[in-house]
Amino acid sequence: FGVSLIALGSSSEVSARTVISGSPDATGFTRAFEPLDWQFPRDFGPHSDYQTEWWYYTGNLAAADGRRFGFQFTIFRRGITPEGVASESEWRTNQLYMAHFAVTNVAGERFFHEERFSRASADLAGAVIDPVYRVWLENWEVRALDSEAQRTQIDAATESVALALTLDQRKPPALQGDRGLSAKSAEPGNASHYYSLTRLDARGVVTILGESFEVEGYAWKDHEFSACALGGSALGWDWFGLQLDDNRELMVGQIRLTDGGRDPYFGGLLILPDASTLYLDAEDFTIEAIGSWESPHTGAVYPSGW
Repeated sequence: FGVSLIALGSSSEVSARTVISGSPDATGFTRAFEPLDWQFPRDFGPHSDYQTEWWYYTGNLAAADGRRFGFQFTIFRRGITPEGVASESEWRTNQLYMAHFAVTNVAGERFFHEERFSRASADLAGAVIDPVYRVWLENWEVRALDSEAQRTQIDAATESVALALTLDQRKPPALQGDRGLSAKSAEPGNASHYYSLTRLDARGVVTILGESFEVEGYAWKDHEFSACALGGSALGWDWFGLQLDDNRELMVGQIRLTDGGRDPYFGGLLILPDASTLYLDAEDFTIEAIGSWESPHTGAVYPSGW
């Protein structure tokens, strides 16, 4: 991993271009073979012995006048080597961070999105649980406002949009799969550790092209970490988090296979009002695509509308 700095002509401005290289080999990283002994708030934080990890927030928001907005804020961590690095340089690290931030203005029919990349060094990016839960990439961050991380704050901004939200946890973590062990294929260890916070009260401000809106609504958090890949016959992945009016939530997903079928090892979860859960096998539900979209850049075809 390296950063090259390139001066542009005689200007004093400098452009930083991130260059990422590394093998997808997961040798030496911890794999998910059996359920964890989950401990919160500890497990809100990073698990650097696993190769890949993400903190994934999505939500639906509304202003007082009824205008609706959606958001997605995700920070990914990727281990380049399983061993830590010993160096006197504050720039040396074996961890990369990536982030996605998107806002949908429903009435305006506009979708804004941006991504960033950085390294877990010089305080540019990282994830900690001490003194409190915090995950960040530059000035995009989610951080706890109390020691148990029952209340968190998301802050992110681009030239076009900004988000400042406070999230209050209404239900305890829902463990996906088998007590948080989410299988991705029949191969042992081809799984992730995965929990969700399926109903977070969200309040704050959305700013779009300089116009700010006070909003409230609900958010959903997924936190997943593993050192696995999808099975060799996997073609794509569809995931849905549904927050129902009766205080239930539903996660359903499917791994689409190259032969047109779906992997039977990934299912869903129904979270009841009292926070108890019901696991759903893949055969307990169907997901039908009613449209498709072809990328003009790669020619790949994706389902669109379900």
